[in-house]
Amino acid sequence: TPASDPDPVRQALHEPAVPETPLVPWRFAGRDPREVGYRIDGKRSILVHVASYRDALCRRTLEDALSRAHFPSRVVFAVVEQNLPGEPPCRPPSEECADNPEAALCKHLAMDRLRVHSMDARLARGPVPARHRADLLYEGEDFVLQIDAHMVFVAGWDSQLEAEWDENRDEWGIITGYPTMVHGSISSATGKSLRSTAPVMCRADVMHEHGLLRFGSAVEHSVHQMKKTPMQVPFWAAGFSFARGHRVINVPYDCCMPQVFMGEEHAMTVRLFTHGYRFFAPRASPVFHFYPFERPRDAAPLFWENDHAGLVSRKELTSGIRRLADLVGLSPVGKYDRAEDKFGLGTKRSLESFYYLLGANVSPQGTRIEPASIDLCRAVLDQEF
Repeated sequence: TPASDPDPVRQALHEPAVPETPLVPWRFAGRDPREVGYRIDGKRSILVHVASYRDALCRRTLEDALSRAHFPSRVVFAVVEQNLPGEPPCRPPSEECADNPEAALCKHLAMDRLRVHSMDARLARGPVPARHRADLLYEGEDFVLQIDAHMVFVAGWDSQLEAEWDENRDEWGIITGYPTMVHGSISSATGKSLRSTAPVMCRADVMHEHGLLRFGSAVEHSVHQMKKTPMQVPFWAAGFSFARGHRVINVPYDCCMPQVFMGEEHAMTVRLFTHGYRFFAPRASPVFHFYPFERPRDAAPLFWENDHAGLVSRKELTSGIRRLADLVGLSPVGKYDRAEDKFGLGTKRSLESFYYLLGANVSPQGTRIEPASIDLCRAVLDQEF
């Protein structure tokens, strides 16, 4: 029982949550979202967009991004930190910065280039609401790099991504994929990648429970082959996405999909696709990802623990996934609020054309995507997709 639980962290889940301070979103004042952007020290600005749930590696990830950037001054952070009281924060404490104001993160904090929205982990309802809040921290940067809170960067990652995006010659192009694991991938001495391959997303399966797409693990493909020409892929990944800043303006994360994990990427993929965005595999990995099996002693907890602790309402458990199912073309049963226009599909391409590209469709009953397995790897790797 909560009263007899010897683990103080688990015990804290049953204490009252600290109320959240509302965010005031930045407002785009221009006429065309493609006008968005500003320079720092002559370089195009990059917003590193992070949603962290009780993750001990969050601060290390931010520090690594700065230490490995060619031009760290152009890097800005938008971090949503969901912690329990007393857990290590993503940003350095004020007393630490008072003692060492020249530390990289302290300097960024002083220049308002480290924007952190802190909220009680007991109020967390999954990655979609968290990333919605991170979107609200956007202030007109040229690019947005969305990542997880447990990543390692290669040396010069900022220049690498910028150059690759330029070479793709596509204003609506997004470089994305499931990052390769950290183990065996990067030199601790030089920060250079040790991999001769890069991840390509080209497979999906249909989840039995909800009938939604779940994207398969990435296929590793030769960097030498990928450097010849951009490789377009069918799917978008939440844990690594490098896009122009207008992604946040045109396709902001939904405010109202609580308790959704599987299905997040299906929803964002179809929204981005119908708004005219295209997805490209990275030609070489700029970041690597700590997967749970690589950090067995300090793996970050999961937001589902709030449900297990009885903190999540029945409405929260059902409304988000139903809203998502409706968005992607299914016919969910039960009560839910349909997505407002700004969180809905675009008009540049149809939802039906997305499924047609996959060789898929919605079942006649509207309960699932068919067929159960989609493999486009041969077409993608042969650059016929």
